[in-house]
Parts: sequence; C-alpha cells; structure tokens
Amino acid sequence: FFQGLEHLDPPIASEPKGVSLISDGAEIIRISKRFFLQHAQNNTMLRVETMQREYMSVEEASKIIYTNETWNQYKDILMKRKVDALLRRD
Repeated sequence: FFQGLEHLDPPIASEPKGVSLISDGAEIIRISKRFFLQHAQNNTMLRVETMQREYMSVEEASKIIYTNETWNQYKDILMKRKVDALLRRD
C-alpha cells in the first residue's frame, strides 16, 4: 500500500529507521516505520501527509539568525545617528 515514508522523515545514514511524530502539544512518539505502515489507517496516513512540515537545517537557521542580528544592529546604529543628528540641530 504505502511503500515508505521517506517524504515524512528523510533517511539519514546514522539515524535508526523510524518515524517521529510530533503533535501540536509537543508530544513526541518514535515508532518503527514498518509498524506504522502496517497499522496506520488511510485517514491517518492522509492526515500525517497533510500536516508534514520540513524543518530547516542548522546552517539555514544560523544564516537567518545572522541576517536578523545584522539588520537589527544596522537599524540601531542608523536610529542613533538620526536621533543624534536631530538633537545637534536644536
């Protein structure tokens, strides 16, 4: 029926073969992929597929944090210079 869940949890060579399901309430269960495929009903599989989320890599997260921090530093410096320039005018 379902050949695999590679689209749910991409295989990584060092990871054990399993499926991780995380609810919105942060409950986490880890079960055998084979067990899940054997016992999950069609509606469960459809729900899991529609709720699937891809998480960013550490590199992507680091880049976003760096970009945001750089932008915040730029804004702070710019605002300080503008305020100082306005105060000097008076």
